[in-house]
Amino acid sequence: MGKFLGTNSSNAAMHIALIICGLLLLIIIIDMFHSYYINSNINMELINLIIPVVTLSLGYIFGKGSQT
Repeated sequence: MGKFLGTNSSNAAMHIALIICGLLLLIIIIDMFHSYYINSNINMELINLIIPVVTLSLGYIFGKGSQT
């Protein structure tokens, strides 16, 4: 796991945010494929709950700068 995320413990929160972001996007993709295969509507309530969390996490990841 250290080779994938790095061993610098100061970036742990950023790595956790990245993992959560990836998992939430995976849930949306699985829901979209599931809706397509059973010919039903996409669960927009789920997407409306997840997308703000993903954008907040991405904002944290890319907005976290070094304090010099």
